[in-house]
Amino acid sequence: MPQLLLRNRWLVLGVLFAGLLLTLAACGGDDEKDTGGETTAATTAAAGGGGGDNVVTIAAGDKIQVGVTAVLSGDLVALGTTVLKAAELAAQQQGDVEGFEVEIVSADDTCDASGAEPAAQQLLANVQTAKVDGMSGTVRLTADLGLPALPDTGRGPRDSQLTDLLSGKHTIRVAYAGPDKARVSVLDEMAERVLVTDGTTGWAYDSSEHEATKFAVPDHGRAAARPPVAQDPQALAKQFLDAVDPTTKVTVTGTRKVAGRDAYLLTLTPRTDRTTVGSVTLAVDSKTWVPLRTTVLPRGGGKPAVEVGFSEVSFAVPDASTFAFTPPSGTKVTEESAVPRREHRHRPDNARPYGTVVGKGWDAVAVTRWSDRDNPTLQQLLAKAPTVSGSWGSGKVLNSRMVSALFTDDGRLLVGLVPTGVLEQAAAQAPR
Repeated sequence: MPQLLLRNRWLVLGVLFAGLLLTLAACGGDDEKDTGGETTAATTAAAGGGGGDNVVTIAAGDKIQVGVTAVLSGDLVALGTTVLKAAELAAQQQGDVEGFEVEIVSADDTCDASGAEPAAQQLLANVQTAKVDGMSGTVRLTADLGLPALPDTGRGPRDSQLTDLLSGKHTIRVAYAGPDKARVSVLDEMAERVLVTDGTTGWAYDSSEHEATKFAVPDHGRAAARPPVAQDPQALAKQFLDAVDPTTKVTVTGTRKVAGRDAYLLTLTPRTDRTTVGSVTLAVDSKTWVPLRTTVLPRGGGKPAVEVGFSEVSFAVPDASTFAFTPPSGTKVTEESAVPRREHRHRPDNARPYGTVVGKGWDAVAVTRWSDRDNPTLQQLLAKAPTVSGSWGSGKVLNSRMVSALFTDDGRLLVGLVPTGVLEQAAAQAPR
């Protein structure tokens, strides 16, 4: 009986393999070169890993899920049905594996160029709806945007520690609990910079300067306690997930171990030349669907412009004491009063625009005011910058590997991950 059972298993696997060959042959042709990699990656991700180091750990009580992408509709449905039935029969005859039930999960690839994307679209949906009550860990941030030296804003440690993160390599410790508690510690050489809030009070501290700023967190800001600069993979990923539209190519490109956890690689590729972004790859945790690493490649190629990833991470909710802060002895403390944003909106009728966004998705351009005309560093940068002009007026443009900025003579500042031409078009549309 054991020998007969063994022969039956190999027979089933042989049928499965033959069915796969027939399906691939039927779906070959011009589209095979373009979609073959995507289909293989999606199947591998759905099956839970690709062997070697990329092994997904199955928790106690979970099922071993084996993904099968096949033609389950259309003229070639018979081929796909054969593959699926063979897989189901093999799983049935195999039975439990080390006490784990084996489950076959299928997806219809429709045998065309778009058929490789169902698994990727499902993974994208999981990432977009992922939610955890808390998390903490150590983040490695590498930024190579090709930015010129940024002018000092003169606004103290809270702003300087954010702009410094736009270039170089940094180690950051992060902790979040719910929507209103956050702590970000940037570990410099022989120094530490901290930005922390417990939901009502915030602190920005720079140990190298022995300075700290205490500020109140307004009610409307407590739902967005994280800093404006993306200092963890999830925050950076969200900025690009918001840009996803029907023109975005979404693919699953493999599996990885990140911070000791199993992750799927989800790649977002803009199908437009109106952005400087080449692709964004998210390493998505296989349990929580939270991005563990985000890598951004410029459209021009080369090494990543930004890569943010956890080297260690925990999804346990941090203790409340994590978000308390007491300045060390000898620290110079400055207190600021938070001004509700709605008060900023009470401007005269002839006031110029602030906070406008032109466009959406990958070619969105932020429009604001710039008034720091007397800053010597900024003036030096603009003196060397090329001048552009059009129906919208004239101004100076600064470009990096990904970020472009247009300083108009009428005081507007337009910034985006777009080429200069898109900035000029936005300048023509934005109110003056």
